[in-house]
Amino acid sequence: MRRLPIAAMLMLASTSHGGRPLTSDDAASAERGSCQLEVWLEQQPEFQQAVLAPACGLADGLEFGLTWARGRERTAAEPLSVDMASWAIKWLPVRSPWTTAAGTLVLGLKFSGDYQRLGTSGWQLQGYGVLGLATLELNQDWTLHLNAGPWRDKASRGQASLLNLALVWRPMPSSLVFVEWLGSDRPGLLGAHVRSAGMRWWLHSDKLGLDLSASRQAGVSGTSWTMGLGWYGIGF
Repeated sequence: MRRLPIAAMLMLASTSHGGRPLTSDDAASAERGSCQLEVWLEQQPEFQQAVLAPACGLADGLEFGLTWARGRERTAAEPLSVDMASWAIKWLPVRSPWTTAAGTLVLGLKFSGDYQRLGTSGWQLQGYGVLGLATLELNQDWTLHLNAGPWRDKASRGQASLLNLALVWRPMPSSLVFVEWLGSDRPGLLGAHVRSAGMRWWLHSDKLGLDLSASRQAGVSGTSWTMGLGWYGIGF
């Protein structure tokens, strides 16, 4: 089975580590007894995919999420399809935010695992890891997110340290704009670093959001585009 483009592999793996419209994750969880549903389409120079990502708050500070993606090569003579599924558990051990000189700080942990199926082959575990999450609210308009932690690649039995950084600006209550940087200390394992930017418009305040983002991977020509919807506060 031939290898998919590195850019596609990196973006597929990243779906288990963040919520729309960012890839970086925030130190926050769905409220207990409520769920959220995020869907988006991603168009890369050589790959395209559709993603579905529900998550629910099981208890105060505890969230369980799933991600499913169906993708396909765009330019190959015999296009190869790929399915990905992942799980993630987000835990906020410190429920009360810390007040610091720089702003309000919230910490958390996220455990995740990714599975992949190429073509008609069976499902295989791709890797698993844990991320430390930190969200620093500088003021009511600016927020900084940082994710860092180890990721274990099952196929190569290699390990990499991941680092995600994102800066979010809220110019008005109905929208937000962000820039982010995603990387690792093993680009040969997970791909070169990625720079992204995007925005979200709230169609219904904090309930229904429409977003658009663009990203570029170092050493790879072309831009990847995503468009998605997020529905939040769904009771169960």
